Amino acid sequence: MRTFFQVQIFVLLFCLLISLPALAKRDGLHADQIFIHDGVERLYDLYVPPGYEKTRMPLVVILHGHGGNAQMVTRKRNPSPYKAWLDIADREGLILLLPVGVKSPDGWRGWNDCRGDSKVLPSTDDVGFLRSLIHMTIRQKHADPARVYVTGTSNGAFMTLRMALEAQDLVAAAAPVVAAMAGKSECMAGSKKVPILFMDGTADPLVHYEGGYVGSKKDGQKRGLTLSIPDSVAWWVRHNGAASKPVFSKFPDKDPDDDSTVEKYVYGGKAPVVLIKMIGAGHTEPSLRWHYGWLYTMIVKKQNKDIEMAEEVWSFFRDKRLQK
Repeated sequence: MRTFFQVQIFVLLFCLLISLPALAKRDGLHADQIFIHDGVERLYDLYVPPGYEKTRMPLVVILHGHGGNAQMVTRKRNPSPYKAWLDIADREGLILLLPVGVKSPDGWRGWNDCRGDSKVLPSTDDVGFLRSLIHMTIRQKHADPARVYVTGTSNGAFMTLRMALEAQDLVAAAAPVVAAMAGKSECMAGSKKVPILFMDGTADPLVHYEGGYVGSKKDGQKRGLTLSIPDSVAWWVRHNGAASKPVFSKFPDKDPDDDSTVEKYVYGGKAPVVLIKMIGAGHTEPSLRWHYGWLYTMIVKKQNKDIEMAEEVWSFFRDKRLQK
């Protein structure tokens, strides 16, 4: 019998799929590419904006959530806020690398992140897979090895955190969206400092702002325990040696009808830590342009419509370089 959480995921994915037409015919898009790692056939999409092929370009690795895929960016008229990355790539000259996870024990594609107590994650060496894929992109597509950035949502954000902990020789900065540090982590943190931006909603019904089991307690015991968002931020502030007191600012409330506002906390230093706190928002990426439907938000709760997630993440990434 399917759990209520699995039914929620099914409805959530169905809502997304019925709104996603065929892949966009876009110059520079290499869809459904195959990469063999540890004898397993893995998939990824790659976008290289036309006209930049012979220059050293920043590389943004985008990791989908549990049950997602690379097409959250590459689908034509995709309502996902990740669609904005294509416009940023064209404007700024970025390579976008969109790997695809493997089938997990619950039947959905996902990533082997740091949650050591989760029973729904695959056992694959995803750090090794992403390392190999990044190195290949650097060699073949002229990506700048000093400007490799990783971001993602939910399970992809948890995997982003794992890369920031265990691939510090590659990751210049990281931005997990709606995720927290694992409560029972199996990851080994390196000693290097990695600039990091958290983006989380205070009303997230899955990754709770105050910490605890992911989702409901019954389902969450299968999905692992997390630290609270403030404790996750504090962990990185200590690790990076960032300022103990943040600089506070507030974004304009551009859409008063979304019942959500956004605050920003910047812990400065050579490896800054930033929290973008979406008050009243749920398990969704904020966006000015790409809005989820009512059925989707009924499950994941309210979407903030005051900021553009991808623009805020890129603004954080753009001046960061790999620390030696």
